[in-house]
Amino acid sequence: MPTVAETLIEGLRRAGVTRLFGVPGGGSNLELIEAARAQGLPFVLCHQESAACIMAAVTGELTGAPGAVLSTLGPGVAASATGLAHALLDRSPLIYLSDRHPAGARAFDTHQALNHAALVAPIARSHEVLFTSISRRTSPGSRQRLWPQRRRPRRLPSPPWRTSIGRRP
Repeated sequence: MPTVAETLIEGLRRAGVTRLFGVPGGGSNLELIEAARAQGLPFVLCHQESAACIMAAVTGELTGAPGAVLSTLGPGVAASATGLAHALLDRSPLIYLSDRHPAGARAFDTHQALNHAALVAPIARSHEVLFTSISRRTSPGSRQRLWPQRRRPRRLPSPPWRTSIGRRP
């Protein structure tokens, strides 16, 4: 059976992701990067999380498939805010993955502890939390819950002022 990390990377590949951008920390991020390497998904190391989000958003705009970002917990999520807002406002397809403290440690560990869901809620269309170890093996049923059927992007009509640019009266 594949691990959660392998299942996440498999889902990214199925969604059409061509590369994973990010600033890794430790823990499960490293397991995701290794799973990506093993499955042939390149990891692009970025200088800052916001830049990683913008590069992934532009990749999504250019390819039509979602761009993907991996960041570390706490300050890494906060530093991603500008790039996530860019993707939301430009309607760029983007999948954002971040690490977080295990449930048992959140009660007493204050180092790099932020409420990720509350932080990204205003600048993300949706968010999910996986309450499991990334290296744990997955069952076929849990894989379906991690990656449901692919949805087609919605195309919005161009505003009237955009269709008239460049035309002569």
